[in-house]
Parts: sequence; C-alpha cells; structure tokens
Amino acid sequence: MSLAARPLLRRLSELADELVARTRDTDEAYRRLLPAP
Repeated sequence: MSLAARPLLRRLSELADELVARTRDTDEAYRRLLPAP
C-alpha cells in the first residue's frame, strides 16, 4: 500500500464510524418520538 493512501483510508474509516454513530443517534431519537407499537 502506498504511503499516500494510508491517511486517506484512516480518514474514510473515521467518516464511516461517524456515520454509524450518527445513524444510531437518529434511530434512538426516532424511537423516542414515535410511540412504541
């Protein structure tokens, strides 16, 4: 793997983690707003 690709891959994995965390937060917020079935 080239040295230039490493920071890019790290950045991509950070963005993916952030997206997962944000999706989880959004899920919980919707669950709080909507009445439980």
